Amino acid sequence: MALALCDNNVQCALIASSYSDGFSYALLALHAENTVYCMPAGTSSGSLGRVFRRYLRDNPEQLHFTAASLAVTAFSEEFPCIE
Repeated sequence: MALALCDNNVQCALIASSYSDGFSYALLALHAENTVYCMPAGTSSGSLGRVFRRYLRDNPEQLHFTAASLAVTAFSEEFPCIE
């Protein structure tokens, strides 16, 4: 399902950056102390799209999950929080 929504880099960038923005605002609103991923400052929406699309391409067995859950997994693998 998610791969069908994300068949080019522009679509992937829009989906990924929209999700990332929403997730970031949700964390701020909840005052969460633990985050799922730690994206470096200045990460572009194009980079997010490439990360998301690569994850979808490399993990076809996961495509039955929602786009949001796939984005979380992709970003947490690409941008782990290092303590």
